[in-house]
Amino acid sequence: MPPKPKWRRHIAEIRAKVEVAEPPVFDRARVEAIFGLEPRQAQKLMKAIGGEKLSGARLLTRASLLDFLDGKQPEIKASVPETDPSTDLEPIAGFLGELRRHRPPVVISAPPPPPQGALPEGAALEPGRRLVFCYTSADDLLVKIAGIVQAADENPGWFLELIEAEAE
Repeated sequence: MPPKPKWRRHIAEIRAKVEVAEPPVFDRARVEAIFGLEPRQAQKLMKAIGGEKLSGARLLTRASLLDFLDGKQPEIKASVPETDPSTDLEPIAGFLGELRRHRPPVVISAPPPPPQGALPEGAALEPGRRLVFCYTSADDLLVKIAGIVQAADENPGWFLELIEAEAE
């Protein structure tokens, strides 16, 4: 019989770390650090516990890790069937919900107002009622969108004229 993994001697310590960890979703790197495992060992453990795959990364919830540590899940098996995301999206939606609740909010500062009668730099109206943005990051895009809203708020007549002229 193979020896038990070293982390089993430290279940109480591991459980205490899992209970207070924020956010309550664990990727491979966090499982490595908490359990003292190598990457491959962490991946196998996560697969056996039943972690969900999301964009190629396996994730575990705090609840699933605590259940495993408390012995509420069966012992690690040699293979665990993969769930087919096309048939069961509910677990993935739950993971995303947990991640969103613990993600820090994005804060953008108000951009300087665009020159009177102009769209912000990097924003353009194209034929076919298309508003196009050139941006370098999500924050940059949010700043440009805020600039359009600010310009429309400060001069609604100009904005309506601009939009209606494009529609003609």
